[in-house]
Order: sequence, then structure tokens, then C-alpha cells
Amino acid sequence: QRRVHGEFALVLQAGQAFSTSFIVLTNISYKGKMTTYFNYPSEALQKELKEIAQAIVAPGKGILAADEPTGTIGKRLASCGLENTEENRIAYRQLLFSCDKERLAPISGVILFHETLYQKADDGTTFIDMILTRDVSSIS
Repeated sequence: QRRVHGEFALVLQAGQAFSTSFIVLTNISYKGKMTTYFNYPSEALQKELKEIAQAIVAPGKGILAADEPTGTIGKRLASCGLENTEENRIAYRQLLFSCDKERLAPISGVILFHETLYQKADDGTTFIDMILTRDVSSIS
């Protein structure tokens, strides 16, 4: 049965965000009639999503999973002798996202933790903008 289970959002290289429903295929054992609700995206949106997906999985590219929740990043900070404070989490992420463009070249997308979406570098630039200026798409 095909059922719509939720939404996802992508931040495109142009910096525009959009969300769309996605379809999850499930096998449900049900005695009786089950109604299926879904709408296929327009041809233009299907084409755009296909291009994004192909860019993300391009040969030699990969996704950077930077979606560490506060507990997980806290363990990483503790191993360096640092407290798990928002200030230290911001400093860690700023170091990660401010590296040379060449070092980020193999990265086709970044998965971000919710907190990161609203954080900014010391100069006031959002981490999403830092990622996008390095020609990396962001998956939040």
C-alpha cells in the first residue's frame, strides 16, 4: 500500500527551501478495504527532484551527516576536554563548515541537526549560507 507519511525539506543551492510530500511503501496486512491517498508531484517537480537526487549521489560525492544531537556532540566535545555548551557547539560547527572549499568538494549534501538551522558563525553568517557558498547543498 502506498501512503503519504510526512514531509521533507531541502535547501537548494539557490538558497530556496521547499517542502513536498513523500511516499513510503509499506506492506500492511489488513483484512478489508484500505484506502490509499497520494498525489504525484507535477512533471516539473519530479524533474527537479530527480536532478537534486542525481547531484547528491554523483560519483565521487557523498553526504556529510552533521546532524549530531546535543548529547552526541557533547561526547565529542568532552573527548576534547570541552563543556557541552551552545557556544562550544557553534564553535565546532563553524570550524567544520568554514574549511576550504576544496576540502568540501567531495560533499554533495549536509544533513543538519535542528539547532544548527538557526545558528550563526562569528561574523553573523548562518551555517546554511556558509555551506551554500561552498557549493554544497544542504539537507535539513
